[in-house]
Amino acid sequence: APTQLILTCRGGHGGLGGAGQRLAAAPTQSRSGVAPRDGARCRLRPGIGGQLQVPVRPRAGHALLRPQERFHADFPKTLYGDVEVVLISCRGLCASATEVPLAAHAAARLHAKCAELDRKNPGFFTNYTDYFEFSQSAAARVAAIAGSRSPFLSASNRTLMFQLTWQVPPSQQLQIQSMLNDITSLTEELDAEGAKLTDGPSISVALTGPLALFGETLSSTKADIEQKDIFVAPLALVVLLYRIRSWRLLLLPALCLVATVATSFSLFLPFAKYVVDISPLAPTAMAFLAIALSIDYSLFLLTRFVEEVQAGADTEAALKTMLSQSGHVVAVSGCVLVICYLGVLFFPGGGIATVGLGAAFSILICMASNLTLMPCAIASFPAFFTPKIGASPFRCCTFRRRRSASDVSLQPMSAEAQAAEAPSTPFVEVERPRKRRNCWLCIADVVTKPPGSWLVPVLVLGLLVPPVLQVFKYKESFANSLTFPRNGRASDAYARLAAEFPASMLAPTYVLLPTGLKGNTSSEVAAFSADDDSALEAHFDGLCALAGRLLDNLRPEPFGVRPIHLTGLAMLPTPGDSSKLACLRWNASGDLPFSARELLAMDGDIGEAYRDAWRRLMSENRASSMVVLAPPFDPFGEVLRPFVHVARAALPPQPPPSNSAELGAEDVAEPVLMSSLAIVVDILEVAYARFPYILTGTILLVFLVVAIAFRAALAPVKMFFTVVVPLAAVFGVAVWVYQMKGLHFLGIPALTSAEGAGFYWGTPIFTCTIIIGLALDYDIFLFARVVELRQMGFDNEASVRGAIVLTGPIITSAGLIMAIALGGLLLCDVPANNQIGFVMAFGVLVDTFVIRTCLVPAVLTLASGLNYWPQRMPDATKTSRDLGALLCERAAGAGASGPGPSSDREGSGRSVA
Repeated sequence: APTQLILTCRGGHGGLGGAGQRLAAAPTQSRSGVAPRDGARCRLRPGIGGQLQVPVRPRAGHALLRPQERFHADFPKTLYGDVEVVLISCRGLCASATEVPLAAHAAARLHAKCAELDRKNPGFFTNYTDYFEFSQSAAARVAAIAGSRSPFLSASNRTLMFQLTWQVPPSQQLQIQSMLNDITSLTEELDAEGAKLTDGPSISVALTGPLALFGETLSSTKADIEQKDIFVAPLALVVLLYRIRSWRLLLLPALCLVATVATSFSLFLPFAKYVVDISPLAPTAMAFLAIALSIDYSLFLLTRFVEEVQAGADTEAALKTMLSQSGHVVAVSGCVLVICYLGVLFFPGGGIATVGLGAAFSILICMASNLTLMPCAIASFPAFFTPKIGASPFRCCTFRRRRSASDVSLQPMSAEAQAAEAPSTPFVEVERPRKRRNCWLCIADVVTKPPGSWLVPVLVLGLLVPPVLQVFKYKESFANSLTFPRNGRASDAYARLAAEFPASMLAPTYVLLPTGLKGNTSSEVAAFSADDDSALEAHFDGLCALAGRLLDNLRPEPFGVRPIHLTGLAMLPTPGDSSKLACLRWNASGDLPFSARELLAMDGDIGEAYRDAWRRLMSENRASSMVVLAPPFDPFGEVLRPFVHVARAALPPQPPPSNSAELGAEDVAEPVLMSSLAIVVDILEVAYARFPYILTGTILLVFLVVAIAFRAALAPVKMFFTVVVPLAAVFGVAVWVYQMKGLHFLGIPALTSAEGAGFYWGTPIFTCTIIIGLALDYDIFLFARVVELRQMGFDNEASVRGAIVLTGPIITSAGLIMAIALGGLLLCDVPANNQIGFVMAFGVLVDTFVIRTCLVPAVLTLASGLNYWPQRMPDATKTSRDLGALLCERAAGAGASGPGPSSDREGSGRSVA
C-alpha cells in the first residue's frame, strides 16, 4: 500500500533480521517496469499516496491553506501525489484471479501503457506495480516467510490490484487527465476482452481513484445537465409561444440567449485564465442560467408587451409600459439573484465561489440583454414584431357554465318585425351572453376576502410548521460517496476496492512534526552536529509519543487504527505482532536492539534502506519529518470527520525549535495534520460557521433592495413570512426525505440516500441563497402589479385581486419551466445532484402553487397600510367593481375569441370581478 515503508528488493534478501523481515512484509511497490533480479539490493522507501486536487479548495491566502503551504514548503511532491488503482477481478466463478491467464495479460498491458506514458511524459510517474511483479520480488518471499499476504491480492483471492502513483501539480492537471484518459480507455478495452471470453474463466477490469472518481462525477453531471437543457429549452419555448401567441416574438428570447452566452463567457474567460482557477461546473451553471432566465425574463416582458398591444396601445406606448413595469421587475429580480449568487463568495471553497461568480455574470448579462436588445429590436422592426390583436393571453384557466333556461330571455319585437313576420306572440327568445369565469378570480375571491384573508395564512403557516421543525434535526452528512455516480465504472470499482482492500491508500493522512534541525539535508551521521543530536533525540522522542497518542485515541472503533497503519522514521510494527509498536530512538536502543543513528551508519541493505527512508520522510529543509497514517476504514465515508477531530486532538502543541527565528514560530510551533479529505472537513466547518451570517446578510440585503426599488420600507417584513418560513419548510421536507429516508419505501434512488449516507453537507450551502432569490423573483412580480394597480387608484383588495389575475398565468408558466429545469437533476446518477435538484424544484413548486398563489395575496391583504409605507398612494377611488371593467378591457382585444365588451359589460364588472 502507498502508506507503508516499502522494502523493494532486487533479488536476494540475505542479512534481514526480525525487524527487517517485518519491514519487508509491509505492502511493497517496485519501480515501474523493472523486473527484479537476484543479487540486487533492497531499498526501503515510503509509498506516499493520493493527494486529491478537490474541486472545493480554500482560496489563496485563507487560513485553511496553512497546512498545504507547510507541505508545499517541506514535501512538495507529497502535496501533489495521486494514487489510481486498476482492479482485475474474476468474472464468474474462479478459485483465484492469479490463475486466470487473462489477468496476467491485463497487468502486462497496463505496465506497457504506463511505461509508454512515462517515456512521453517524464517526471510524472512515481511507481506502478501489481501482484505479478511484486510476487517475483525478494520482498514478497520475505513477506511469505513472515506469514503476510500480498497487498495486491484481496482476501477472497478474486481481485488483483494494479497501482500507479504520480504527481498532479495544478499547472499540469490537463496533461495528467489526458494520460488518465489513455489508461481508462485501455481498462475499458481489457474489460471488453474479458466480457467476450466465454471459454474458461474471465476477468473484469476497472479503474478507480480520486481523479477517476472526480472525473466520472464531473462528466456525469455535465452530461446530465446538458441533456436536461436540450429537453428544457424547447419545452420552455413552447410555453412562451403559448403565452405570447407570436412566433415572431419567439425570435427575441433566442437572440437574447445567444447574446447572453457569448457575452458572459467572453467576460468570464479572462478571470478563468488570469485571475482564479474556476470550477469545471461554472460554465455549465452559466449556460443553464442563461437558458432559464432568458426564457423567464422574456416571459415577463413579452407578455406585458402583448397585453398592452391587445388593450389597444401602439408599439411605442406598449414598449414604454413594458419597460417601466415589467422591465423594473426584471431589473429588481436580476439584482436580487446576483446578490444571492454572490453570497457564496464568502464561503471558503474557491470552487464554490467561481460557480457563484460565473452565475452572477450570466444573470447580469441576461438582464441587460433583455432590457436593451429586446426593446431595441421591437422598436427597430415594429411591423414585424408587433402582434395583431387576437386571442387574449388571459384565457388560461377559464370555463363556461352550461347553458340553462336562465340564459334565454324574452324581449318584445319591434313594430317593423311584427308587421313583416306576423308572429303568434309579440316576444322573441334572445340568448344571453354566457359569461366566462377565471380560476384566478376564484382564488382571489377566497384569499382576499374574510374569512379567507386571515384563515389562509393561518392554515398555510400551520402546515409549514411540522416541516420547519424537521430542520432542527438536520445532521450534515459527510459521506463523499454521495458525490459518486451510482452506475459509474469508477464508483463500482471503488465500492469493490473498499470491500476487499484498504481504501485509505487513495487518501492517506499526513502529520508533519517539527524537528528543530537546520543546515544541510545529508543523512550521513558525521554531518550531524551536537546541536542536531540533541534536537533529533527530542524529535524521535516526540515521534514515539505522537504514535502512542494517535494509537490511544484512534484504536477504538469505528477507527480501528493499529501500529501497522502508522509509518514514520521512529515507528516500526513489532515483528509477528501488529498490535504493538516498536519505537526507534535516536541515540539509545529502546524497543529495538539498535538506534536510528546506528541504522543511518549501518552498512548493507538495512542501513541503505533506512537512509533512503530518511531522505523521503525527512523534508529537504530538515524543518520537519512526516508520519503517514493509513486508517483501515473507508476515507470517503461518515467516519472521516470524527477521525480528523480525534487525530488532531492527539497532536499536542510543541515548543518552537531553535531555528524558529528563521522559519517563523507560528509555522513550526505545533504538528500539522493534512489530507485531501481533511481539507474538505475544514471547509465544511468553516462554511457552516459562516452560514448563518451569510444567510442573514443575504436576506437583509435583498430585502433592502426590494424596499428601495418599490419605496416600501415595511413590505419586506411581510415577505419574511412568505420567503424565509417556506424556505425552512422546504429544507425540513428534504431532511425528512434524505436524512430520515421518509420516501425510501418508494424504491426510487433519487428520493432516498444509500445506507450510511444522509443529507449531503453541501446541499444547503449550494441552494439556500439561490432558493431565496428564486422565491423573491415571483413575489416581486406579483407585488409590482399590486403597486401598479394601487397607483391607478384601486383600493388594496382590488389591487391584490387584479394582480393575481394578471400575473397568475405568467408566474405559473415561469414556475413550471424553472421546476422542470431544476427537477431534471433528479434524473442524474449523482446522489448529491438529486438532493440539490429536489430542494430547488420542490422549493419553486411550493412557491409557485402555494406561497405566491395563497399566502402572499392573503398577507398583502392584511394590514394593507404596511404594503406601501412610507410611499403615499392616491386615494382609493376604484373598487372591485371597477376592476372587472379593467380586466375586460385587457381581454377585449380578442374580439369573439375572448370575453368581449358586450358580453361582460352588460352585467357590469360585478360578475367578472
